[in-house]
Amino acid sequence: MKPFNQLRQHRIVALLTLMTCIVMSSRADVTYTYDSSSAKLTFGGTGEITTTIVHGIAGYTDAKTIVIGGGITSIGDLAFANCTSLTTLSFEGGNTALTVGKLAFSGTNNLTTFTCMRDFTYTSYSYYSSYGIADPYADYTTCRSGLLSGTNVKSVNIATSVTSIPSSTFSGCTQLTSVFFYSTSKVATIGSSAFSGCTSLTSLTLPASVTTIESRAFSGCKGLTSVTIPSSVTSIGEFAFSG
Repeated sequence: MKPFNQLRQHRIVALLTLMTCIVMSSRADVTYTYDSSSAKLTFGGTGEITTTIVHGIAGYTDAKTIVIGGGITSIGDLAFANCTSLTTLSFEGGNTALTVGKLAFSGTNNLTTFTCMRDFTYTSYSYYSSYGIADPYADYTTCRSGLLSGTNVKSVNIATSVTSIPSSTFSGCTQLTSVFFYSTSKVATIGSSAFSGCTSLTSLTLPASVTTIESRAFSGCKGLTSVTIPSSVTSIGEFAFSG
């Protein structure tokens, strides 16, 4: 049997080790937990996840999994930009739509899996407007950034609580091979250029809830050979499946 002092010392070391793995904190009404052993960063509470909050988390760029809780109302501009270790992103269900700022996930080039369990809106970004000059591509949303546009995301899961896929959300995601909708899906609208340029996408089955496919929604999806469009669709926009 180990002496009492030796056992006590062992327990203290174990406790300190656990504390270094899991960090819990809060900024205003936003809370977060970072488990360094699994590289998982989970946000809870309510309010906006600002760049200041994210950059104040030690090791945030090493996070492989980021979970956005249902009480979070918005994500600030550039909040998770260049989190190159990120592979899995999840928006948990909430009662209101999540507002995502400009380039919030830009540069997350290793992202492979996105699970969306709530509606969201995204502030698109135009390089022209950022310099205060007229945008010659203003009518073409493919030239604007979307939530995960240009990332290497491979798999997208859309939960039943989501009602629309905003414009340009996955535009230019050339590694995307799987888009999954539940049979009880509530998605009614596929936004303009939502999946444009997803060249690795080969088949797609849209749920019976879809009524509108906006312009260029799947334009440039050169590998797409099988598409199931439900009879519920009443409107298909210009060049929705072109190229």
